[in-house]
Amino acid sequence: MSTVSLDQPELDLYSSVRVDDPATSEEAAHFAAPRAGTHRLLALQALADAGEGGLTDFELEAATRVKQTSIGKRRKELADMGYVVPRLDEHGKQRRRPAPSGTPAGVYMITPGGRNALAHALDSGSLDKAKAS
Repeated sequence: MSTVSLDQPELDLYSSVRVDDPATSEEAAHFAAPRAGTHRLLALQALADAGEGGLTDFELEAATRVKQTSIGKRRKELADMGYVVPRLDEHGKQRRRPAPSGTPAGVYMITPGGRNALAHALDSGSLDKAKAS
């Protein structure tokens, strides 16, 4: 499990940028870093509120008001930390729901570790600060 803090941006701003990505991707990562922790917290809260049904990245966008492309990156970071997992069906396959375009979108849910991290953030007041910004 990663030691990335939920309420602080990662020190390595470019960890999500591939070597062959254009310079604009590096610039975008640099620009997003100050808000990444806030958006991770908002995503965790939305996934906790969704319960067992989980959310797609598009549903996360609606719940958090953070663009799907950005909140999807934060959800991936939370998954890398072990706080979010794919929502599986009875056959062990990831559940999917239609995206706005009609194509299937993966559904994700919060883990017990994610709930613990969220509880810690709530206790420290980090989530209130995130919602206020």
